[in-house]
Amino acid sequence: MTRLSTLSATAMTPLLLATVPPALAQDAGQLNVICSVQAEWCNMIQTVFAKTTGIKVSMSLKGSGEALAQPIAGRANPKTDASFGGTGDPHLQAAEQGLSLQCRPTSLPQLHAWAQQQAANPASSGTASTRVVTLVQLMGEDKAFECMKALHRNISQYTGSGTGPIKAVARGEATASISFVHDGPDEAMQGFPVATIAPAEGTGAEIGSMSIIKGTRNLENAKKFYEWALLPQAQQFGAASKPFQRSSNKATPVDARVTDFKKIRFIDDDRARYGASAERKRLISKWEEGVNSLPI
Repeated sequence: MTRLSTLSATAMTPLLLATVPPALAQDAGQLNVICSVQAEWCNMIQTVFAKTTGIKVSMSLKGSGEALAQPIAGRANPKTDASFGGTGDPHLQAAEQGLSLQCRPTSLPQLHAWAQQQAANPASSGTASTRVVTLVQLMGEDKAFECMKALHRNISQYTGSGTGPIKAVARGEATASISFVHDGPDEAMQGFPVATIAPAEGTGAEIGSMSIIKGTRNLENAKKFYEWALLPQAQQFGAASKPFQRSSNKATPVDARVTDFKKIRFIDDDRARYGASAERKRLISKWEEGVNSLPI
């Protein structure tokens, strides 16, 4: 599987930061962000955005599940302004539950076509559901589940994180993994003998997302952050945490270690159908009951 990121995955280049006068910094207000990417990436965007805008940023690092749980719990009195990063799944669920605002950034024409579609409808899924949905669309539902049941006999563990499988392979705990291709270069850089191969039949993709929380008290600052995060200057900061994902903005430099998507055959992903949370939940529930429940 391949992850397409709306955020960042490129080489970082020097960026000159404008110094904001103290008085302006006080007037700029604040911004509360849930961040679901690598901690180093979160810290960099927090620091740089604050220095370039004068907006005081409070950054909370949470996984995708927690990132959705917080806006749900705070629906009546939101204390979060924006959610940055993570798989598209929780962002879609938040939109369906009326927890986020529709946003059309001015930089939309600068983004790749797949990112423009995601900005309009973040219908993507996490690692597990991407795998299931990809096989269903390749083979048909019945054959896909037959395949997963047959594969189950060779599964040592279904990990709780998307990066878990390839780390197990890198450390000799497993022979192969089903992973996103961007996880491979980081393990190889650490000296582990790993390589990624995209299926010749075709593979699915996943698009990282971000959202503005409905009812935010700092709406204008949230919009500024949303716009800023889509600029090449901001997207370059992801490279320092080595996610090796493809950036959404066409002007953002591409790290040489990022997989060349022209060499990958992608399925014709029906996001209107398989991006809907109800269909996604149905398939995952079917997998839990009919595959994951089988003895290993």
